[in-house]
Amino acid sequence: MRDSDVAPALSTSGASRPFASAASSLGTVTAMRGSVVDIRFEDALPPIHALLDVGQAAEPAHSVIELQTQGDERHVRGIALTPTHPL
Repeated sequence: MRDSDVAPALSTSGASRPFASAASSLGTVTAMRGSVVDIRFEDALPPIHALLDVGQAAEPAHSVIELQTQGDERHVRGIALTPTHPL
């Protein structure tokens, strides 16, 4: 597993768009167990049920993760809605 940049996104009519708020930030995938993904953010956490667009900036492949829980002020846990093999 390699670290992946995580850019928060919201779903609008089935399409993703950048999450535009003061809480926008990049995160790092810290663990994956099946479709459960743990992500660390240095800045503000995205809201519960936000969709996270996950992937390397230089690669076209990405995964979409729905945020389920906030562990603490830096960590979140989500469920992958698409395959995680590109990560």
